[in-house]
Amino acid sequence: MGESSKLIFCLILGVASVASCIVWIPDPGPPSVLTWPLRIGWPIVALAALGMVLKLQLRVDLAEDYLLQQWGRYRNHRDFCYNCRAAAVDGIACVELGFQNQRDQPCLVRIQLQHATSRSTLPTLEAIEFEIDCAPAAFGLAKSAFALPKRLQGKFQRFKVNLSVEYTDGRGQKLRFHDGVFLRGHTAWLELPVDVAGELPESSPPPEVRTLWKLGDPPLQSVVAVERGTDLTLE
Repeated sequence: MGESSKLIFCLILGVASVASCIVWIPDPGPPSVLTWPLRIGWPIVALAALGMVLKLQLRVDLAEDYLLQQWGRYRNHRDFCYNCRAAAVDGIACVELGFQNQRDQPCLVRIQLQHATSRSTLPTLEAIEFEIDCAPAAFGLAKSAFALPKRLQGKFQRFKVNLSVEYTDGRGQKLRFHDGVFLRGHTAWLELPVDVAGELPESSPPPEVRTLWKLGDPPLQSVVAVERGTDLTLE
């Protein structure tokens, strides 16, 4: 159970609290057969929901949430957490993706960002793809360069994000309890950089996936902060 479960219990707490107040309003007529069961039952439901909210709120992470520290809010698909932005690196446009596995088991992740524009006059970018062999609880950074035509530089552009997460050895135990935002497929907006190459030079770096920390490693004493840049926003 995570953030979504907490929201459900908060909703139950709110409903049960209001109902508890209503059933204790004096009734001018004789009490019905349901009066006392409701007067006792609704407060019990409210207290149980409050207990669950406190239990979920006070859980302690079993692994450091480096992704939250470096990227702020993030997205979650099957306990693989991530966020991304577009940036310029040595005059070449690239997508940077921060990620961290919530589980104590490895997972294989495939992500595709597909340019989605309704304006036929604008060029369509090639799909940007990542394949991440994500170790247990691993925190890391993936980068992929792409050609960015001049007419799209500096613009906000829409991308369809396709994502698959496979736990080949089972999902194991959850180690971090901040879930972020749960998503399957979604649309993202990225602010594209300026003054970058319209075509990829032969010397452009290949796609890169770096694991900065994983389960069993000593705690990171210092993490080179990834500039958050423009956050990924949802439709």
